[in-house]
Amino acid sequence: MSFIMYSAPKENLDLAIGQNYVALLDRFLQVHTGGLNAYGVSGNSDNARFTAFTNTGYSVLANCLKICAGKDHHAAIASDGMIWTWGYNSYGQLGNNSTTYSSTPVSIARPGSYVDVCVGLNFTLAIDSNGMIWTCAIVTGK
Repeated sequence: MSFIMYSAPKENLDLAIGQNYVALLDRFLQVHTGGLNAYGVSGNSDNARFTAFTNTGYSVLANCLKICAGKDHHAAIASDGMIWTWGYNSYGQLGNNSTTYSSTPVSIARPGSYVDVCVGLNFTLAIDSNGMIWTCAIVTGK
């Protein structure tokens, strides 16, 4: 086993680890990503591999309160309560009424003010300001 050191901003607030990538939220509430970048999980509109953390540069991710990672997708909750997702989407986990992956952040299709977000293998869960839990994924069976 070998370790790889990534150059990262100092004083980070949150860290999210996916299958082959990492995202972090710095003290200025900016999202940075690094790693393999399959399906655009680095959120910078290409599929190049990153060996150093890169600021995504999207204004919608400029004031995030939380970042989380699934197998191949991210979700972030912004200070205005909006949830932004990007990456793999074959199961509808980005919540944008599509199953096409996105290398740029997309807002979930259900507007509202959210207080928390988390992701799993191929789904996204969110809690809105009324305490309701919402899921983004293709659901089959019971």
